[in-house]
Amino acid sequence: MSDSSHALHGTDDLAQPFSLLWRLAMMAGSALFVSAAIIIYSNRTLLAGSDGSESLVALAASHLMPYMISAVVAAVTATAIITILPMLRVYRSVTVIRRRLHEMASGDLSSKIFLHDLDAEQAGLVSELNLTVAALGHAIAEWKVLNRSQWERLQTVRQAARRNDFDSVIENIERMEITWEKVASIEERLTTS
Repeated sequence: MSDSSHALHGTDDLAQPFSLLWRLAMMAGSALFVSAAIIIYSNRTLLAGSDGSESLVALAASHLMPYMISAVVAAVTATAIITILPMLRVYRSVTVIRRRLHEMASGDLSSKIFLHDLDAEQAGLVSELNLTVAALGHAIAEWKVLNRSQWERLQTVRQAARRNDFDSVIENIERMEITWEKVASIEERLTTS
């Protein structure tokens, strides 16, 4: 994928974790602000409207209610934050895997992914990706060796034809046919569209 397609799809590596952290900070700040506003408003209202004729239960309930509402707001916010935090760790793993896929598409079939602290499914995905890339790299390396040997045989056939050594030409063409069968077996293993 080109750099322009990264910009088009919004796949900037730094944007996602920053966005999640920004959301967490906004949620915590909003909860703190709402809780403080409820408590301050309730305290001012109670102090302004208190004439001393209220029962002790009503007075206690009216004083504790803003704190209870603030506790509920804090609990909901804490639950949301606890839910979002694991996404940061998952995002790191996904970013490394995506970067490795881009490297593989660019032709790098030799490096591997090494991540620690993965859950079982992520570790299995990374392991499968490493094994798949290694198998593909091995098949392509075999293919390259066979292509080089085919080129060398073609040069030998060309030189033998110039010398009118047709026995050597036939022998090398037969060897080339055997090599093409090996190439065909590699192509069978690699399924393409």
